[in-house]
Parts: sequence; C-alpha cells; structure tokens
Amino acid sequence: MQEFIHEHMHTAITLTDLARVAELHPTYFSDRFLKLVGLRPLEYLMRRRMERAQHLLLASTAPVKKVAGEVGLSDPLISRGVHEALRSIAFGLPRRPRPLTLPPPPCPRRKM
Repeated sequence: MQEFIHEHMHTAITLTDLARVAELHPTYFSDRFLKLVGLRPLEYLMRRRMERAQHLLLASTAPVKKVAGEVGLSDPLISRGVHEALRSIAFGLPRRPRPLTLPPPPCPRRKM
C-alpha cells in the first residue's frame, strides 16, 4: 500500500483506488485500515502528502505551488489552509491563528 501511495502521490487517489489495490471492498478496507493504522486511509494519505511536501520544501528552493502539485495537492484539490501550512513550512513561519469572531454585543434596552 505504501508503495502504491508513494508511486501515485502526484495523482488524485480515492478510497476506491486504495481498496482496489488491497482487493477489498472500500468500506471494509477503510475500517480495517483504521484499526491497523489508527487513521482513515485518506487521512493517512494527506499526512504522507504533507510530510513529502515538507521534505521537498526544506530540501529545495521549489515554489510552494510546484511542490503542492508534485505531491498531489494541486490548487483545485486543496483548501487555502493547506497552502498556508505549506508556506509556513517553506518559510519557517508559524501558522497564522484564525481570527477570533465574537457575536455582536447585545443592544441595550431603553428604560421607559
């Protein structure tokens, strides 16, 4: 399984693809994978992609967009958060915290 993931990391890999390699039904494969590895198959795949991207960013001067494509995290497939994480790795910056959004204060009631 690891060999398949490594060889096809640059492509879109689905749960069905992974289950087909294991010659199992996707649901059964996912449940077994979770029990054995502790992660769902697509979570594991995303971690491997991020680890590979981190290695490539730290070992080269390739732009984030190029590295993302090399590990299967091309723009249409990933969120802005993943791009920010990759940029943080590339430039050694801490991730920006999400802004805190609070509800508006209640309107004071007028006394009559």
